[in-house]
Amino acid sequence: MRRFLVAGVIAGAALVISAAPVAAAYPPGTATFLGTFTPGQSASTTAAGFKAGSAVDFAVNGTPDGSGVAASDGSVVLAISITDPHVAVNGNAPVSVGYGTTTVTADGDSPTGAPIADTVTLTIVQTAAPTSPSTAAPITASPSLAFTGADIAAMVVGGLALIAVGSFVIVATRRRARRRREAA
Repeated sequence: MRRFLVAGVIAGAALVISAAPVAAAYPPGTATFLGTFTPGQSASTTAAGFKAGSAVDFAVNGTPDGSGVAASDGSVVLAISITDPHVAVNGNAPVSVGYGTTTVTADGDSPTGAPIADTVTLTIVQTAAPTSPSTAAPITASPSLAFTGADIAAMVVGGLALIAVGSFVIVATRRRARRRREAA
């Protein structure tokens, strides 16, 4: 019984010692609502959580609209221009959209290599008299909040490995003791 207790204490201590702090991560599917816009206005926001220096693809309502490169902090700016009835991201070719809800997606890789997507939605409404881009005030939004929970997958795998090693040590110890008893 004492061996089980010692093995459990050792396994628990190893798990606690090997645990590393988890950095904040942006989960795939982070969504931000920018607001309501009329043709001639523009919006700007930042998508974050990408691998630094990696390519980030943009899409408007599922239609590809160019790409960009994530900055050293893993962010990419989304400058959205709204014209009647089109939307363009970062000066790329305008994509035809209807009035109502429009979705802009930034797809890329997270620092771990997993795919990640930040989605921005906005509502486009028709105006009686269109405004020119030079007189429209740009509207900016802050980036999405970070997911600050723990990614426990690595700790679970480590714990299972420690349990397996502990079980092996217990079985080997029992066999050695049985062989000693039989030899005596």
